[in-house]
Amino acid sequence: IPPTGKAFKISMVTIGHWNEDGVIDEEWLFWDNLTFMKQMGLMD
Repeated sequence: IPPTGKAFKISMVTIGHWNEDGVIDEEWLFWDNLTFMKQMGLMD
């Protein structure tokens, strides 16, 4: 994909789980791939 220099926006959610010691031991990331790909010109 050739660079365009255009900005893009992507919605993202992070869900984390901390153990009894206060250390994060699991993390899940979710984002809107369809909207991102449309902004990149890869989808209609």
